[in-house]
Amino acid sequence: MAKDLQTILPIAVDSKLTMLVDEMPQVAGVAIGFWFPVGSGHELPVEAGLTHFVEHMLFKGTKNRSALEISRQVDRVGGYLNAFTERDIMCLHCTLPAENVALALDIMLEMVYEPVFCAADFGREKDIIRNEILSTDDDIEECAHDSLFALMYPKHAFGQRITGSLADIERQSLADLADYHQRHLVQGTCLVTIAGPVRSAAMHDLIACKLLTYSTRRFPATLSEPAVESAAADFAAFRAMVKAPGSQIHFFSVVPLQRPAAWQTVDFWAFSLISAAYGESMSSRLFTRLREERGLCYNVSSFISFYKFGAMWGVNAATSPGQLAEFVDVYLAEAQRLYTLGLEKIEIEEAVTRMAGSLALAADDTEFRMKRLARQYLFDGTTTPIGEIRRQFREVNVYSKDYLDAYIRQYLDPANESILIYGRLPASVQKTARDRLAARLQEVALP
Repeated sequence: MAKDLQTILPIAVDSKLTMLVDEMPQVAGVAIGFWFPVGSGHELPVEAGLTHFVEHMLFKGTKNRSALEISRQVDRVGGYLNAFTERDIMCLHCTLPAENVALALDIMLEMVYEPVFCAADFGREKDIIRNEILSTDDDIEECAHDSLFALMYPKHAFGQRITGSLADIERQSLADLADYHQRHLVQGTCLVTIAGPVRSAAMHDLIACKLLTYSTRRFPATLSEPAVESAAADFAAFRAMVKAPGSQIHFFSVVPLQRPAAWQTVDFWAFSLISAAYGESMSSRLFTRLREERGLCYNVSSFISFYKFGAMWGVNAATSPGQLAEFVDVYLAEAQRLYTLGLEKIEIEEAVTRMAGSLALAADDTEFRMKRLARQYLFDGTTTPIGEIRRQFREVNVYSKDYLDAYIRQYLDPANESILIYGRLPASVQKTARDRLAARLQEVALP
């Protein structure tokens, strides 16, 4: 536990790259992440899909390694290398046995700073991304989430699909992609997080030495910033119905939290505990009332999402058209009960012990700790050791009923809920939805 309580300080490797190291001497593997504060939410309309496209192209080879050599060198030691793009970040990450940490850093630095973008690979990757978009179009739940963001942020890039549309991908050129990569990865800021049996000083020296070899990192006098700044995105309140194929009705309720600039990690954990008690487990309130007692859905869950652009609280579920009326009635009653009466003391106690137990199970997971470290630092610039978070959960009165109920009363008024009904919309379903969710519930056709 001593190492779990260590202070983790950001280390500036150079003017644009910062490193955080979570030293875990008791484990055998190491996880490394290269995090870039640019995502689909930063893109201009003409750049839609480029962050995700760049992420794909990083794997197509470097000046010293082909795409196959990159894969084989990581695979042969039992590791794995992957990447993902979100609305506010992009991440390249690798997990492998700790004795291969130098290999992983060498490969990842090459992928980021010296990739080779050729026309043949670019054309093939366009086809791959087209297929990815078409696969998403066949996934009703994914389409529902995309529709939700489009409704929440209709005038901000945060509302567009992370992949871009088929038309967006068709429009992009190899020159567009190379320029975007140069501006936002090579000349942009980068956070490197490492968790495993390594020492901070050794990792600093290793990365600093390797960075000297990359001539592409000669920064201009004025560095490019994301086209769309990470200021709060304007949330558009709505009550909408969207027609889609499928046999179920997907229900979403969201409340914008309009994140104050002063919010910190403690606020994230407060909302996480409320969500854990309300709808994140089999013993949670929503799961018990809507599924176990009424049989109105297969899955129902609450969620909390914090981004640089803003934050939201939400609930999502899927029910059959014939059960929509009862589902909505029960849900609205539970939402009002949460707002009026707050959480019960036993719900809070069990949410706290559940969260503490989940952190205990994840304490030896290097990838979890690497990602948690990055997300917290990118959120509020702090680095709370996992042991300190677990200690806070063991303190009896840190997250009291009065403390959490104050968050509920301030932010979770059901009157402020925006609601999406997504799926089959025969006349009977539309009437049910309007009768229970206000006459202003309108059918919306999204592009």
